[in-house]
Amino acid sequence: MDVPVGRANEVAEKTARVRSLLPRFGLKGVLLRRANNIAWFTGGRRTYVGLTTDVGVASILITANRVFLLTNRIEDPRLTDEESLR
Repeated sequence: MDVPVGRANEVAEKTARVRSLLPRFGLKGVLLRRANNIAWFTGGRRTYVGLTTDVGVASILITANRVFLLTNRIEDPRLTDEESLR
């Protein structure tokens, strides 16, 4: 997942914080699905289309080695263009 340079340090710090919890709880990864959790992790980026749900159109999977943005083909270009997420 790529984010604008200005937010890279914030995302790196939060990635490290989440990763530090993985062995503590015996997890291989953490899946963020709620829009407010994704906004926290990405420094305010939005993954929701409507305001009637707390789950966005994308999820973020954080593992010990990688971070994945999971979405469909329709939302991928919009998230890249409007929210600078890939």
